[in-house]
Amino acid sequence: MSPHRKSIPQIFVWLCLASLLSLSLSVFPLASEVLTPEDVLRMKTCASAEMSPDGKWIASTVSVPREPSDQPGGPYNELYVVAVESGQVRPFITGQVNISSPRWSPDSKRIAFLTARGENKTAQVWVIPVDGGEASAVSKSESAVLDFRWHPSGEKIAYIAETPPTDNPGKLGNFSFSPDGLKLDE
Repeated sequence: MSPHRKSIPQIFVWLCLASLLSLSLSVFPLASEVLTPEDVLRMKTCASAEMSPDGKWIASTVSVPREPSDQPGGPYNELYVVAVESGQVRPFITGQVNISSPRWSPDSKRIAFLTARGENKTAQVWVIPVDGGEASAVSKSESAVLDFRWHPSGEKIAYIAETPPTDNPGKLGNFSFSPDGLKLDE
């Protein structure tokens, strides 16, 4: 490996640290105050980060603790975009949301991610343009989408989802298992 190239884990750690530093400076002003348990409970952490293919942006999910008045549950996960050159942090999707798996389109103009919102409360693939606009769902799976990838053209997304519930547990799509469970029948 050349001395100028960093491994993927090193880049991920750098991206998370840069995102956290930018966010923490906006939340906790530099002061001589002591860190309290309440401060720790309000800390935001970088959950994931991915650099855009053109190297100009970092999309990161930030884990935000719930307020005491919120419904019980885990932290919210918000989507932020950081400009690599200037370090400017842009909140993209914030609030009571759970964003995961941000992935850049091959042309660096859109970010796809997983979230459960809208009528279908199962995780679906959503896409938001980087230059502004609303996110829109691009998958319509009956069950939760688990993972996805962009097609190299940037025009399609492939995804895998949980097996949808069925009235016939031996049936798999248009196939079913034989009564002894050893082969697939059409």
